[in-house]
Order: sequence, then structure tokens, then C-alpha cells
Amino acid sequence: MSSRGPRGQSWAYRPATPLSSPFQNLHRTHSDGHGSGDSRSASSSQGTHQQLVPIHEDFVELMNRTYVTFEEDKQVWARDLRRLPRGRALIRLVDEPRLFDVAVKRSAPGHLAFNSKTLAEEFPDVIEEVHALIERNFQSDLFSTPEAIDAESSARLARILQGNCVPSVIPSPTERTPFSS
Repeated sequence: MSSRGPRGQSWAYRPATPLSSPFQNLHRTHSDGHGSGDSRSASSSQGTHQQLVPIHEDFVELMNRTYVTFEEDKQVWARDLRRLPRGRALIRLVDEPRLFDVAVKRSAPGHLAFNSKTLAEEFPDVIEEVHALIERNFQSDLFSTPEAIDAESSARLARILQGNCVPSVIPSPTERTPFSS
């Protein structure tokens, strides 16, 4: 019968650190030994490591604030108005701060409902009345003839070239009104 020598086992366990720490360790060790005339030993080791990764939170931050003047807003509104297709309009109602986009129904009473070709064929007297109205308008003192405009332009150029011109006073932009010329 063979004699067996001392036999031993050894276990080690380190518990994990609390979750509030930046890392967590778990380490286990197992050792087993057996002694006899011919020495024999076995050993095993196991280890784990877990690193906690920080959780980043998303947030919104105001980077800059841009202010625009009324004149800049007015230019944007004018651009938007010019880009509206036919039959669309913007309307602002009383006590409403925003504009409403509305569809406009075409309303053409009487002779306005027809195109010029139909008017000329069906209602030639209407075309004659329009031409008579235009002639009466040009006969008023509100319109100048092309000859009078050319003569006035030539006289102004002659005064400028001779140095006899008096500069006209142009009011500053703050003094201008919608009714000033």
C-alpha cells in the first residue's frame, strides 16, 4: 500500500468593490496540492475585471443669439410676398400676431371676366371706351409729352455742364415720409 502525503486545498475570494468606485474587481484563486513520494500539484486561477464607463448626458446650450432689424425683416417679408404663386395671399387679422396664407378666388365681374381677344370679338365698344379713357388721361396736366421730357432733360444736362446748377436738398432718411418725393 502506498502512503499518501499531506493533501491540502486553498481558496481565496475578493469581493467586488462598491459600484460607486470607478472600477470593479473580482478575483478568485483555487489551489489544490497533493503530496506523495512523487510530488504532484495542481493550481488554477480565475480573474475578472469590469470597468465602469461614464454615462454622458446630452444637453442643449445656447451658442449665440442673432438679432435682426425691422428693415431686414421687411426685406424677408417682401421676398416671401414676391415668391407667392398666383391666387395666394398673406393676411394679418386684428389681434393676431401671425400671418395667414390664404387662397384667393378670382373675382372678375362684368367685362373683366373675358380675355382681350374675346372682348375685341364680342364687345368692340368696350375696347373703344378704354382707348377713349386713356386719351382723356393723357390730355390732363398730370402727364408730360415725351418731347417736353426730352427738352427738360437736355436743359438740365446743359446747366450741369456749364456749372450753373444748384444742388437740390435731399432730406435725410429720417426726415422722409411716404408722401415726400
